[in-house]
Amino acid sequence: MIMEDEAERLLMVAVEKFHARVEEDKKLKEAVEGMNKEIRIQFRDDGSWGLTLSSGRLSPPRRAEDEGDITVITDTETLKGILDEELNPIEGAT
Repeated sequence: MIMEDEAERLLMVAVEKFHARVEEDKKLKEAVEGMNKEIRIQFRDDGSWGLTLSSGRLSPPRRAEDEGDITVITDTETLKGILDEELNPIEGAT
């Protein structure tokens, strides 16, 4: 898959980390197995992206303008900091 930009690359990393965590954490796996949600990530510096959570798996990121069941507003620098574990999600939310 050719990455369009930094936001898409970061979201692919997030998807991969999520899938790995689900495989290692039985409670998390049980919690998300029956979930079906549309997730919208609105980047202040790169538009909106969508992910679909279905049966415990996230779809690859796609450009999206539609509403999600869950919306996260951030920027690429903050998401990168969280994924690199330089920033915890609570710090990223402020």
